Amino acid sequence: MAGSVPEPSFEEVWERIKRAVAVKNQSQLAAVLEIKTPSITGAKQRGIFPLAWAYKLAWTYNVSLDFLLFGVERGKQGVVHDSGGFSYSEPAVRIIDDAMEMTGVALSEKQKAAMLELVREELKITTVQMLRALKRGAGGEENP
Repeated sequence: MAGSVPEPSFEEVWERIKRAVAVKNQSQLAAVLEIKTPSITGAKQRGIFPLAWAYKLAWTYNVSLDFLLFGVERGKQGVVHDSGGFSYSEPAVRIIDDAMEMTGVALSEKQKAAMLELVREELKITTVQMLRALKRGAGGEENP
């Protein structure tokens, strides 16, 4: 069919999932998806990764659905291709990658995932503090 979207294979999606989220085997995937492992085995045998599963993973792990399904991240500047695992349009990921490059420190995927959670929380706290300061500066009242 003209203009149809290519359907990603199970293996393509599975490889991106293993790099991007805290799921490293089919048993862990089944637990996250709240399904039985044989369901995953069946999908793998059919060669198709169900879209509903990809939606749930994208939502649960805050990863781009475009990234999981197609290995691309669609952003304001166009399409950025997969270069290793995480959703590279997310500011926290860019911060970690920049810091790793500046310091020459290499992190495992597990370490990077843990660092990502810390950076996200710090970004949230800092953003709230900045907004409160802006509100105070504009004559508004701050609510703790």
